[in-house]
Amino acid sequence: MSSNLPMRLVRVDPSARASIGAQLTSQLEWLIARGVIREGEQLPAIRGFAEHLGVNFNTLRGVYKQLEHDGFVLSERGRGTTVLNYRQARGPTVRKGARSFSIGVIIPTHLEFYSPFLNALDSSSSDPALLFICVADRDPNRGLSYIDQLIAKNVDGIIVAGEMVPDDIDMDRISTPTVFADYPGAPGPSVLFDHEHGSSLVTEHLLEHGHRRVGFVTPPLGSPSVESKHRGFLRATRSAGLAPNDVIIETADDFGVEPGYASGLRLLSRHDRPTGIATASDSLAIGVLRAARELGIAVPDELAVVGNDNIASGQDTAPPLTTADAPAAELGSESIIMLEHLIAGHDLQQQVVTLTTQLVIRQSCGCHRSDAATKEAGR
Repeated sequence: MSSNLPMRLVRVDPSARASIGAQLTSQLEWLIARGVIREGEQLPAIRGFAEHLGVNFNTLRGVYKQLEHDGFVLSERGRGTTVLNYRQARGPTVRKGARSFSIGVIIPTHLEFYSPFLNALDSSSSDPALLFICVADRDPNRGLSYIDQLIAKNVDGIIVAGEMVPDDIDMDRISTPTVFADYPGAPGPSVLFDHEHGSSLVTEHLLEHGHRRVGFVTPPLGSPSVESKHRGFLRATRSAGLAPNDVIIETADDFGVEPGYASGLRLLSRHDRPTGIATASDSLAIGVLRAARELGIAVPDELAVVGNDNIASGQDTAPPLTTADAPAAELGSESIIMLEHLIAGHDLQQQVVTLTTQLVIRQSCGCHRSDAATKEAGR
C-alpha cells in the first residue's frame, strides 16, 4: 500500500532548538492525532522520505521507532509502517518524574454547555488525568487568579475555556503549558468554534422561512465570541437584502434563560414585533420561548425562534429548538490533544484549531418534524 501522507506537511528547521528527530516525531504525532494521517494509512518508506526531507536515514528510522513505541504506528517487515487508532494509542509520555498527570481547567458558569467539554477532557486523555476544575463568571482577573493557584498546585497543564483572562496577559508569567478553548484572539495555543459561520448559518435558515422582520437577542458586545455571532447574524440579514429598520438588535444582560426571557418580553411587546428571532445562545432562545408562551404567541406558527450552541435542553423545549451546533465534546478532545503535546515538550504544528459548526434543524424554526428529518439527512 502506498503512503497517503502529503510530504509537504512535514518539514524540518535546522535552526530550531529542538533536534531534527524531535521535530519530526512531534509533527507526525500531531498529524496522526488530528486525523490528517488516518488509521490504516501508511507512512512513507524511510529511505525515500529521508531523502525528501534531507535528513539522515537513521534519524528517521529512530523517529519511526519512537512512534511505534508510543503506540501511534505498527511497523511490519514487508508491509511497511501502518498508522494505528490514536484513541487506542498510548500517546506521548506526559508524566514528569513521580508526579501524577493533573490538569487545571477554568470554565465559565455556563455549565450545561461545558458539560460535554469536561466529559471529553476526561475520556480523551491518553493517560488517566486528575482534573482541578475552577468555575467562575467571566471575570478576567478571577481567571488570572485561578491560573496562579493552579500553577502553585504544580499541575502538569492548564486549559482555559471561554474568555477568562485579560487579552493583554503576558504569557511569560504562565510557566505551565496552557491551552485556550473557545477563546477567540487568545494569547496562546487555542481551539476555537467558527461562531460567525454558525450564527450566519442558523440565521440564513430562519430567513429561508420567509421572515422579513427579524430580531437578534445577544449579550452586550465586547466579547470576541459574542461579536462573532453578531457579525454572522448581520451577514445573513444583509445577504438576504433586509433593510436596517427590519432588523432589531435586543441586548440582554447576559447569557441565560432569565435574560432571554426579559429580552423576549421586550421584543414581543413591540407594536412592530419581529416574526423571527435568532439568539446568541440556546439559553437565551429558551428564555424567548418562555416569553412567547406567556404572551400567548404560538411558536412556530406566529413566531420562529432559533438558538446557537446546541445544549442538551434545547431538544426538550416545546417545540424543540433549531440551533447551530458548537461541538463542545470535540472542543474538549482537541484541547487535550494539544495540551498533551505541549506538556511533552513538542512544538505544535498548528497554534490554532478551528472547529466547524453545523445547523441542527428541529421544529422551532417552522420546519415540521418530517421536514426537519429530511433536511438533516440530506446534509
